[in-house]
Amino acid sequence: SGYAGLQRYANLEKLVDLAEDFAAAAYDEDFLTWVEYADTQDEGEAKVDSEQSDSVRIMTIHASKGLQFPVVFLPVANTKMRLDFGSMLADDQGKLAFRHPWQCPVWEKVKEQERKREIEEYMRLLYVAVTRAKDRLVFLVQPTEKEEQSFNYWITEFAGNSPGHFVHREASPAAGNIQHPLPLPEPALPKKNSREQIFAGLARVGRGSR
Repeated sequence: SGYAGLQRYANLEKLVDLAEDFAAAAYDEDFLTWVEYADTQDEGEAKVDSEQSDSVRIMTIHASKGLQFPVVFLPVANTKMRLDFGSMLADDQGKLAFRHPWQCPVWEKVKEQERKREIEEYMRLLYVAVTRAKDRLVFLVQPTEKEEQSFNYWITEFAGNSPGHFVHREASPAAGNIQHPLPLPEPALPKKNSREQIFAGLARVGRGSR
């Protein structure tokens, strides 16, 4: 039972796979003789890939579907959605809409439809992530002051509206050591060129400035 039972089952599966490989290779020796030889080579036990194993597993949210673990860490909560839709989109009926340099109502409507679909898909992905944990779910988030479409904002909003016994907040030990870069100064606006400066520049271009 438990992990030991899973290990035995994995070993049997490995033995079956080895037998199938042996049959496909059509060796001259019989299988039992080959097994005795393999036993002397310290083959090792089969790898057990289970949520019950005493290990840390790193995987994508998509790969975690159908699995559950006692503790789950979600370290990418501050990842923002990518809402750059390129230059062409299709609406619900399959009609194409193209981005234009000017304001286009058709493009804006289709873009908004696509934006809503993307947000719904990200929310479904977040649902998959938060339902993988059996006992404890740990998010690594950062403070946010404005509404944004990201795991970070949704989780922060949820935590702020949840009962105190349901959510435990704890600052990172390294939070005080984080140094944020200073904001860049505003770019200096170029002075308005006078007529003399414009003609002087054209003259240099005509002569070929070096």
